[in-house]
Amino acid sequence: MTFMNKYIKILGFTLLSTFVLSSNVSANNKYITKKSKLTTYQGFKGKAYADKKLKKHSFSLKKYKNTKLYSNKYILVKKNNTNKKYLYVHSKNNKLKGFTGSNNVKVYPEKKVSKKIVKNLNIKSKEQLMSYIRQCPDLLPEGQVLNLSKSSYNNYKNLLSKQFNINKYSSSPAFKDGHAFLYTDDKDLQTPLKDAINNWNKAFGSNIFELGNVQDETLKVELVTKDNNDWDGMFSNNSILVNKNNFYNQKYNKQINQINGAKVNVNDLIDGKNAKSKEQNEFNNASNSPLDNKYWTGVIMHEMAHAMGLGHTPYANDIVFAESSEEQEQSNLPLKYTWSTLRANNEKIATMTNKLSQRDLNRARLAKNMGVW
Repeated sequence: MTFMNKYIKILGFTLLSTFVLSSNVSANNKYITKKSKLTTYQGFKGKAYADKKLKKHSFSLKKYKNTKLYSNKYILVKKNNTNKKYLYVHSKNNKLKGFTGSNNVKVYPEKKVSKKIVKNLNIKSKEQLMSYIRQCPDLLPEGQVLNLSKSSYNNYKNLLSKQFNINKYSSSPAFKDGHAFLYTDDKDLQTPLKDAINNWNKAFGSNIFELGNVQDETLKVELVTKDNNDWDGMFSNNSILVNKNNFYNQKYNKQINQINGAKVNVNDLIDGKNAKSKEQNEFNNASNSPLDNKYWTGVIMHEMAHAMGLGHTPYANDIVFAESSEEQEQSNLPLKYTWSTLRANNEKIATMTNKLSQRDLNRARLAKNMGVW
């Protein structure tokens, strides 16, 4: 399921009020604290400071250039209308710790490990499979995990499903011999649907989706109305449903077009006045037509991914991202973990750009190997 009203708040705009930004940012703040992926660094110059105000000296990085430093958060300090990034680094024993400029460190060089891939590998134990899964980035199957034997995919289907958020959503086969046939009789959905099909096929490298007709359709795409409007797209009983009320809502489409393809702008989040003026100008100049943006194509692409068995992820650059793991289609399905906020990392939102991530594509390949589609 896809929701646009949440995205608007995530991007820092105040047009809707259904979502509150998780970080405590205000116009008066001089810095903002952000979490990041745990990374190992090597210091080679400069100083580390004991406090966020960068006043109290902690240690010299050059002196400890052979010591591994770890970081999973940073601060952005506003100075002269620009933001400078300072990492919070610490040694393994925490004797060395403090804030330092991101240009004072580099990623610690790791020894290259040979990862020879065996085609059609037969997995003999859960622990053997987990050893390969642990080599993959979060929710991104790659390497040996994509090259197992058919029996291994069948025997460990439940484990793989949970580790990569893959589930069967379709009530009957949505694919025939690896192809799905999509059809709509709604004239205004025809262009977004064609674009969604082309985007998936081009990124995947083969024609897995095709335009069908009323006789051979395996997936129907249609505009519908329901009791509430807090959704934009939904996958239900082999149908991709698009919210008719939101699709034709002119103000809603102005909001979408205003931020189409936008990034989370930290400068605007810090400077509230600038953000308010900027968003009002963009809103005034935005189109009110659903056909003047990529968003509704992205909504259809999102639901097509569900037809392939792809569950939600917290990553904004995934076509199937969701702000919360509690959204309807995921609520009773096994997940690797739960989440309540998306992981944006200043990335463009996939439903706005219509770009599929490597995580989307590799999970689709894994789902195919598992016989989900």
